[in-house]
Amino acid sequence: MKLTVSRSILTALVAGALTLPTVGCTEKKESAEAAAARIASMITEADTRLRNNRVSDAEAIYMRILKEQPNNPDATGGLGRLRFEQDKFGEAETLLIKALETKAQDAALWGALGRALAHQDKHPEAAEAFGKAFGLDA
Repeated sequence: MKLTVSRSILTALVAGALTLPTVGCTEKKESAEAAAARIASMITEADTRLRNNRVSDAEAIYMRILKEQPNNPDATGGLGRLRFEQDKFGEAETLLIKALETKAQDAALWGALGRALAHQDKHPEAAEAFGKAFGLDA
C-alpha cells in the first residue's frame, strides 16, 4: 500500500510543525525571590517529614534541593540530621560540617554535629561542638 499526500497538505503539515514548538511552550523564568520561597517551603516540608519519621520522603526532598542547589546549607544540614537518624554517623558528620561552613552561627547544627561525633566516640570533638552550640544558644 502506497500512501500519497498532496503537496498542499504536506506543505501545510510542515508549516504547522515548524510553528508548533513556539505555541504554548514558552517557559517563564522563575524570579530569584520565587525560587528562594520555593526552596524555603521545600526545606520546611522536608524538616517536617523528618520530624514525623518519614525519612525517605524527607530524603527525597533534600536530594531534590541539593540537585538544584548543591551547596544549600539548610538541605545539607537536614540531610546530615537524616543520616544521623539512619545511624550513618560518619556521613552525618561530613554533611553537618559542610553546612556549618556557611551557617557557623547555627546552634542546632553544632548540637547535631556533637551528637554525630559522640556516637563515633570522638568525645573531645563532640564536647567542643556541644560547647559551641551552648554558647550560641545562650
